[in-house]
Amino acid sequence: MKVVEEMTRDVFDRVDEKRPMHLSLTAQEMRKLGYAAVDMLVEHYNGIECKPVIDDLEWRPDDCVASMPFSNQGKDPHELLLLARDDIFGHSMQMNHPRFFAYVPGAGNFVGAVADQLSSGFNVSCVTNQGNLGPVTVERKTVAWLCEQFGLPNTAGGLFTSGGSAANLIALTAARHIALADSVEDAVVYCTSETHRCIGRALFILGFRNDQMHSLETNECLQMDPAHLAEAIEEDRDAGKIPFCVAASAGTTSSGSVDPLDQIAEICERESLWLHVDAAFGGGAILTRRGRDQMRGIERAKSIAVDPHKWFFQPYECGCVLVRDPVMLYDTFQDLAVYETDTDGGSTDINYRDMGLQRSRNFKAFKLWLSLQVFGVDAFRRAVDHGLDLAEMAERILRARKHWHVVTPAKLGIITFQYRPPGLSEVEVDQLNEQMTNAMCRSGYAYMSTTQLFGRKVQRLCLNRLDAIETEITETIKKLELIAQDFCTTQ
Repeated sequence: MKVVEEMTRDVFDRVDEKRPMHLSLTAQEMRKLGYAAVDMLVEHYNGIECKPVIDDLEWRPDDCVASMPFSNQGKDPHELLLLARDDIFGHSMQMNHPRFFAYVPGAGNFVGAVADQLSSGFNVSCVTNQGNLGPVTVERKTVAWLCEQFGLPNTAGGLFTSGGSAANLIALTAARHIALADSVEDAVVYCTSETHRCIGRALFILGFRNDQMHSLETNECLQMDPAHLAEAIEEDRDAGKIPFCVAASAGTTSSGSVDPLDQIAEICERESLWLHVDAAFGGGAILTRRGRDQMRGIERAKSIAVDPHKWFFQPYECGCVLVRDPVMLYDTFQDLAVYETDTDGGSTDINYRDMGLQRSRNFKAFKLWLSLQVFGVDAFRRAVDHGLDLAEMAERILRARKHWHVVTPAKLGIITFQYRPPGLSEVEVDQLNEQMTNAMCRSGYAYMSTTQLFGRKVQRLCLNRLDAIETEITETIKKLELIAQDFCTTQ
């Protein structure tokens, strides 16, 4: 032990030998570059509403700095930052923009961006407990907080992932291992036509055939119908198949619909099926009374996928998978190599490499942890409520104006609608609404998208925004009307 103590003291002695500087900057150069990067971010956050939401759709990147060849000799970093600002980030989707209404990713907050900068700068590898107690503790505590929000037992756990695709894949891998002992022949997973495509992709990766994914018809609210689910389970069992999992949705991408989770959970418990809930988009609404009311029963799930980079307002990438018992993840994924036995602390240690797909992981939990600490949970709750309010307000505006038809009412911050002037066929109405959305995107004022519901092309506003205001919603609808009138008069 005395030798070890002397060696430990030696670690802190300054070495006179000069270190190589292959990929280094001086302290002064680092500060100058770092301050320039922060100034650029501050400028971006504080002036973004004055910029177009989306880049010129006709722009071609041939002359962009991104096409610049790599040279044997380096270039000036400050000039490169300016070029990157204008030619790379200037031609990227502005997801922090208050009028980014096209998709469900939330606006990342500045504290989360700073957290990413720090975790990358410290080059944190959040893999094992050994030597990583700080980062591992942050991830464990943040996962526990998320479990608590969803009403999972205090024995629940999980880990952060790149996003909902990875979280859903990890959960379904655990379901296959625990419920089927990895034998997928004749097993059936139940979902709907509104289920996110990443569920089908995960099942494909896991070896399921297309016909093993039983897609149920939705009800008039675009939800899974519990009666149809119960009938399908009985029919599949009678046919010699093995019903084993229901992949329910808490916030579908197209309409924000939430499946009736309490009733589905009742069926899963009665029939001994694994209930997985994809709450990648809608999960953040659990912070609010309206969200909790819609997601009643989610606490009965065996696994949940949630994306903090959506309605918890974190920068990309930040997903999370939660399970009722983290031992299920260890049983599924743990596979120690001979060179890893030194870091296996047994049942008291948390080794995230043994709980999921990645054996190399960065410190994704830090941005959510730091944001929650800085702003407090109430600020996040108000931000989510703001998005719910905006969607309900948009619905009221649309219902009060001529020729607008609300296809699906405001649900979890999403509303879908059509502009239906008289004298047009159904095909022409679909074409008009697609043209209106495209024209709005080209204008740069707001970024929108279309989707298909009930066999019709509809326009969609995703209003899970941090700082959009009522005036911008009203102005977007008015501009859409002007676009429609222009199309109708020129045809």
